[in-house]
Amino acid sequence: MRFLISLMCTFPFLLGCAPNKVMSNKKHQIIKTLNSPDSSYSFKTIVTKNIDLERTKNINNMIHYTSLYFPIKRPLTVILWNNQQQSFSDVSSDYCLVMSDKRSLNKCILKLQNASNQPFASVFTNYSTTTKQSVIVGDNQFWHRYHDVQDNKRHQQYLQIAAHEYYHAYQNTTAHYDRSLKQWVQPVSLPCNPENKKTAPCYRYLGPIWLTEGSAELVGVLMAAKAKKIVFHEVMSSMLIKQKVLAEQVMQKGEPLSLKAYETSTDIASVKHKYTFSAHYEMGAWAVLYLMSITGPDKVLKDFYQDIAVLHRKTNGKGWQAAFRQNFGMEIDDFYAKFKLFNQQSHQAKMQLADKVWRQFNERTIN
Repeated sequence: MRFLISLMCTFPFLLGCAPNKVMSNKKHQIIKTLNSPDSSYSFKTIVTKNIDLERTKNINNMIHYTSLYFPIKRPLTVILWNNQQQSFSDVSSDYCLVMSDKRSLNKCILKLQNASNQPFASVFTNYSTTTKQSVIVGDNQFWHRYHDVQDNKRHQQYLQIAAHEYYHAYQNTTAHYDRSLKQWVQPVSLPCNPENKKTAPCYRYLGPIWLTEGSAELVGVLMAAKAKKIVFHEVMSSMLIKQKVLAEQVMQKGEPLSLKAYETSTDIASVKHKYTFSAHYEMGAWAVLYLMSITGPDKVLKDFYQDIAVLHRKTNGKGWQAAFRQNFGMEIDDFYAKFKLFNQQSHQAKMQLADKVWRQFNERTIN
């Protein structure tokens, strides 16, 4: 199951994967620095000892490939580390150099080094409103989880996650730039209603969690399929099958599977005993795909995030809601009603729509 860290997401998995090839005996090594087509940004990969070279190159290539379609204008750092031989505190300096300015650097490092030294398996993306930079952190166990599976159809699915994580960097970098003022913003989240916290929780700056994670999940599938690493139809069909099983399990408890239940972290915490990962990642991906079928890919995957900062300023902190109306032509509750009807269609009908959206996206060239 995945859970949220700060602005982005974290994906913890079980340990126990076999060690892979040794890449370097050095503690840190910068593998590659790449520039986007317009040279507006670069990214570097920092690896620690005992990280597989082939996998690192594949991750680098997928991130770079995704960046050609979704370019960002700020530096991106990728940190790959070995959680079997290190704790996250061992790469704390690298992480904090991205996330902190000089005044808070030592505080950031000390905080991480004082954290638990127990190894964990995860990958996450974070964005700093202070430095305006993004960082993707991944440990060897996470990439093993997707690289070493026995099912050949999922053999390259870890590259789907690489694209997913990069897109989170795109979402945040794009949504924190006010195009009208031509400046970066540091939005302040509006407080929850103190009298009604459970039923009216705060919204995230980027919008509902299902939209943030569903967009990244779908982009991961689209880009990995476009790179011919996975088969789009098979992955999306598998998502539907999982959702059907999940919906049946939830209905046994007397409640329908609801996309609305995954708008905020408060919502997720209240229903996590009922739903699993699929509800806001995989069902979110299908919701985003359905939105794309209505508006086209750019409105959903690009324009929505480009409009958030400007509209956040103009609407007293309700930027994503205004961006939703402006780009999708409806209120979010109207979309919930439409998606509920869509979900009542057959598996075959849904896959026909998915294949149509895939063909439209696959025909696209780099902007």
